Amino acid sequence: MLLAINKQNNDMVKFLWNDLRLLWDSFHLEYIIEEMSTVKYIDGIKLLLKSNTSQEIFMSMRAQDKISLLTNLLLNKQTKRSLEVKETLKEELTLHPYASVSLFVLINDPKNNFVMHA
Repeated sequence: MLLAINKQNNDMVKFLWNDLRLLWDSFHLEYIIEEMSTVKYIDGIKLLLKSNTSQEIFMSMRAQDKISLLTNLLLNKQTKRSLEVKETLKEELTLHPYASVSLFVLINDPKNNFVMHA
């Protein structure tokens, strides 16, 4: 998979991620997105997050693991990413099935100073 990412080969990524889907889990989902972000592989990020494999992995995760994943992707590691990668992640993670948890993470970002009044 790392070779496909470094070569930015969409067909190879599709084959490895979708056809060999039983090899991957939530650890790999985050790791592969991070690798794609590092090499600014925008098409790969879109392809990965729109795939059935990623969506099945995400939907099978526990709620706290979903929050942790999306917090890392949307908030914690943003300073290391290019603007294009940041925008792509925000765009893709506001779609189904990621949207509700992404919204929760973004609303609860301490930088937003969102306070609920009783």
